[in-house]
Amino acid sequence: MQTNESAAPARARIIRKTEIVVIGAGQAGLSSAYWLKRLGLEAGTGFAVLDANPQAGGAWQHRWPTLTLSTVNAVHDLPGLAFADVVDQGQREVKAAEAVPRYFARYEALYALPVLRPQRVRVVCPRGERFRVETDGPAFSARGIINATGTWENPNIPEIPGADRFGGASCTAMTIAAPRNLRACGLRSSGRVSRRCSISPRSRGWPRLSGSPAVRRCSARTNSPPMQAARPWPWWKSASGKGWSPVRSSR
Repeated sequence: MQTNESAAPARARIIRKTEIVVIGAGQAGLSSAYWLKRLGLEAGTGFAVLDANPQAGGAWQHRWPTLTLSTVNAVHDLPGLAFADVVDQGQREVKAAEAVPRYFARYEALYALPVLRPQRVRVVCPRGERFRVETDGPAFSARGIINATGTWENPNIPEIPGADRFGGASCTAMTIAAPRNLRACGLRSSGRVSRRCSISPRSRGWPRLSGSPAVRRCSARTNSPPMQAARPWPWWKSASGKGWSPVRSSR
């Protein structure tokens, strides 16, 4: 999404006028829409939610297949509807990429939230006392903008010593490929510990090549000293096995 003071001349297209445009229909976007409606704004003329995805679920629908309800850190409730009211908490092996989108879809329908999809926002620019929002489809004129896009498509990649000399594959949670593509190499990941550990230990157990795990050794870097959870997590035993190095701080 581009934000600038003077956008290129707008193409002739339908312009929809509303008070507030919410960009993104994930946890933050749906929560914002809920409270806007509670404040009395009408769906459509009062506010609209723009989502680049083809269906409900936000970034959750793109999570890796080994992330299940037993390995996910937490799924926070949206205001007005608990996650447990939609998804059976006893089904621990259900994929998060399936359970959470189902929850979000029920939420949108329950509160009749005006989510328009797929509508990827390309440009946001001021137009007098309002904002013009350019999408792949119609353009919008709004008095205010709520940016709820999150970091899934724009991750914060930390600086890692020696990264310029690393000859292997480097990927984020968004772009990580199946561990079979890693072959018999080492795996170094960075970012949130909960996110790394739901990928790395599972990677170790995926396809074996010549009798060796797809990933022989894993190390991780954190931006702050790591803390062990108060209760053992399902991945802890797998991650602490032979050949796995402990998580260490990059500071």
